[in-house]
Amino acid sequence: MTVRWLFLLCAAAVTMIAAAPGPGAVPCEATAAVKDTTDKILAVIRDPELRKPGMEAERRARIRRIADERFAWSEMARRSMGRNWAKLSEDQRQEFVPLFNNLVYQTYMDKVADYSGEEIVYSGEQVDDGYSTVSATIITEQNTEIPVKYRMMKEKERWAIYDVSIEGVSLVNNYRTQFSEFLTNGTIDKLIARLKEKVAQGGKQERRQQ
Repeated sequence: MTVRWLFLLCAAAVTMIAAAPGPGAVPCEATAAVKDTTDKILAVIRDPELRKPGMEAERRARIRRIADERFAWSEMARRSMGRNWAKLSEDQRQEFVPLFNNLVYQTYMDKVADYSGEEIVYSGEQVDDGYSTVSATIITEQNTEIPVKYRMMKEKERWAIYDVSIEGVSLVNNYRTQFSEFLTNGTIDKLIARLKEKVAQGGKQERRQQ
């Protein structure tokens, strides 16, 4: 994953919490679902009680619960492994999925606390047999426009995000490429061990920030 793509991914995470439909736009069902999550996260970030010293862990925990309501973490993990998913035993899948999800969450939400008012404008939604793609544009403080697509699937009564593409680069495809390259010479157990290291490093960084 390139440094620039990581930067844009974090930008998408931050700007999603400031999202608003374009002038005169009527949110469709999937778009409205993203906005619902947006409003909830924004309420947590703006809560003065949760901005007090010592409340970082509680603030992150609440944001994580909100994210869990909207992201299809297991689907994202499965798609990121691609064809290699079939090579995982059931025990390995049970171990891989939460590790991968924690890694993505740490990356995706790391910059939420740095929210500074960036804007995102929705530009359309395409629905096809239980799947939807919500198109949007991030408008940075420098008025730079960055295209973003949220790929979603209908899970029972909710629309859930299983991939995010920024400037045409998919989070799922990016990880799939990395995992495929690693597994060319490495084993699935070694990949899981590597994910454990990265998640642990992210956890240590969170604790230092609290």
